[in-house]
Formats: sequence, structure tokens, C-alpha cells
Amino acid sequence: MATYVEFVSTEVEQSTALAKFLAKSSGSEEFQVEGKQLSEVVKKFLSLIPSLFKENNSNDKEVESFFFALFGLIKKLDNESAKNATQSVVSTLTTNQPIDERALLRLRILGNLYNVFDENPAERYNVFLALARYANATHRSEVVLPQFKDIEKRVAEWGLSSKQKRELYKEIRDSFRHGNKGVEAYQWSTKYLAASEGVDSESTEEAFGAALEAIRLPTLFRFDDLLELAPVKQLQSSQNATHSKVYNLLKIFVGENAESFSKFNSENPDFLRSVALDNESSLNKIRILSLASLSGTNGNGQFSYAQVAKSLGVDEDSVELYVVTAVSEGVIEARMDQLEKTVTITKSLQRTFTQEQWKQLNENLSVWTNNVKLLLKTLAETKQQAAASLQAESI
Repeated sequence: MATYVEFVSTEVEQSTALAKFLAKSSGSEEFQVEGKQLSEVVKKFLSLIPSLFKENNSNDKEVESFFFALFGLIKKLDNESAKNATQSVVSTLTTNQPIDERALLRLRILGNLYNVFDENPAERYNVFLALARYANATHRSEVVLPQFKDIEKRVAEWGLSSKQKRELYKEIRDSFRHGNKGVEAYQWSTKYLAASEGVDSESTEEAFGAALEAIRLPTLFRFDDLLELAPVKQLQSSQNATHSKVYNLLKIFVGENAESFSKFNSENPDFLRSVALDNESSLNKIRILSLASLSGTNGNGQFSYAQVAKSLGVDEDSVELYVVTAVSEGVIEARMDQLEKTVTITKSLQRTFTQEQWKQLNENLSVWTNNVKLLLKTLAETKQQAAASLQAESI
């Protein structure tokens, strides 16, 4: 018959109920709480909780009830004691061996602990970070992925330092990686790099990895913002030849074409393989990106199959396949005339948008705004004049 922790009123009654449950679950002698300080009682309970994760000692509901009651006692401690007790709980939940034993139960308990300390931003951050790390370590990232939807709001509430943000963003990135969500993982890699203060060996390696990730992902076609991040810029002047070559390759995928890629490949044979990039996949991706850039070379957006084939470095027979792929990926909008063997690109992905382009856009918007104001003023004046004329005629 299951024995559940009872929620009773006084600290002594609560502590006694928990002591009985621990003794029953662990098979040890019951700890006597009478006359003991609450901090001493909690410390004793903390030393015994590893036994709760043995599969046959207690069921999940019993263990969750125990921890919920224990958290209530911890909240009654002074701030420093409560902080130390919380850290002890987190450490036990995330490191007790075997680490993946009753992993889902441990994750639920960590989630409960996070919710208990709703008025303490610092502790909430520490618990949330531990929750993400443990989920990644035990290959249970699917449990925490839904919690990242409003993470930016939480980050603002927690008031994190740059270092804490980077710690958190790396764990979130790894969660998405474990969940086979490559584009989302890449996005958190860029957030990590954007939160970096200065450039160090760790951020340089992260930048190197993010650059390769951007090139490798088959459905990621816009990543010019990566070149604006300081750790990525540092790759260009790195003494590490591999780093500088990856930077040059990244620039090709950001704004250049298939011809540039082929030239890089011929100058650096076997380089792609050395950094775990697949040559065929990379070539297909740069060809699709080249189609986006092609539209800007002709005012009406119309090209013969021969022109497209030359731009992509393929036979004319392959043109339709690449156009269809580019359309399906949202890189271009186009129509093909198979009889005339022409491709008309009506819309294409803006592969790069530099600071200068933002400045130009701002200037254009300012001109447009002023023109609209002038038009409205003219309409108002015309309306006034018409009203005055009507009034004069009526007299």
C-alpha cells in the first residue's frame, strides 16, 4: 500500500511526516525531529534524499509529494540557509548516479522547485539552468523545449549578466541540437555570440562552429548578420588558417555565387572535408543562393536557361530542378517557360542588408514621410479653398 506525504500544519508535524516517509523509503532508522532546529532537520533530509531515486523504494507521486513538502520547509529558512539547501537539492537531482535513473521524475521536481521560488530571480535562473543542463545530459531535451518560448522575457526578469546569458544560451542551443532542430540551434548560437563581451578563445570557437553551422544547414539561406558579430569578424584575421578560410567561405555563402565557391574549392582542395562540410550539399546550397542574386543582374528578371545554367555552373537540363527547389524553399518566386526556355524571377531573397542599406532605407522613408505630409497639407489647403469658394457663391 502506498504511503503518501501528508500536508500537515506545523513545522514539527511536517518534519515528522517527512522523516517517517524517508525511513520507510530508505529502510533506515527514523530521524527524530523533536527538539531539532529546522535547519538541522532540513540538512538531515537532504543527506537522505538520494535513496528516493532507487526504482523500488517509492513511486513517483510519493517522491513528488515529499519534495513539495520539503520545499515548503526550505522556504521557511533564512535566506542564506535556503539558498544552500536549494543548491544541495539541485546538485543531488542532477548528479546522483546513475544520472539518468528516473530522469523524468527529477525534471518534474526541478520544475516544481523553479515554481516555488517565484519571488527570487537569482534562484529561479540557477534552477532553470540546471533543469536545461540535466535535460541535455540525459537526452530529455524535448521536456524543456516548450519552456524556451518566452525565455527572453524571463531573461529580462532575472537581470542576467552577459556571462549568465551566454551560459543559458549555450544550454538552449544544445537543447535544440539534441532535438534535431538545426535552424533554432543556430539562432541561439548567434544570440550567444551577440552576448559575448570582447573576444576570447571560447567565443572564437563558438564563432567558428556557428559559421560552419550556417553553411551546413540546408534550409538556412539568410545569415548576413553573422558577419557583423565581433567573434565572427575575428576569424578573418585569425592566425589559425582554418578559421580564416571558414570566414572567407562564409562570406561566399552570404553574398557571392557558385563561381566564387568553385574557385575557393579549387584553391583549397579537401578543405570542406577537413571541416566536415559535404561538398555536394554545399554546392547545391550556393547554387540556390546564386539564383537569389541573379535577379538583380537584369531589370526585367528574365533569363534564358543558358544564362541560368552558366550562373549556376550546371547543364541546362538541371536548371528547372534548381529553380523549383529555390521556389519551394522560398528563396525566389519565379515562373518558367519551357517552350521558350526562359526563367522569369519576380521576387528573390535579399541575401544581405548592410548598415549602409539600412541608412538608405531610413533616408527613403524620411523622404516618403515628408512627401506624404506635403500631400496632406496640399489636400487640406485645397479643401479649405473649395469650402471658401462655395461660401462666396452662396452669398
